[in-house]
Amino acid sequence: MEQDSKLYNNEAEQNILGIMIASNEKVPSIKLLITRDDFFCKPHKYIFDAVVEIVDKGKVAYRDWE
Repeated sequence: MEQDSKLYNNEAEQNILGIMIASNEKVPSIKLLITRDDFFCKPHKYIFDAVVEIVDKGKVAYRDWE
């Protein structure tokens, strides 16, 4: 299915990825609703895939280094 660029919302995509990275425990729920194909921006597809892969392996996708 080809996505319509008029429906693309960069800020929404960034917010979803931010939630996934900051709250890894939410990734399984998000994966039930969203797939990589729901992202319009190609780099966001890669980020989504990377976060899912990391979390699926039981690792932390984000670490607060402070």
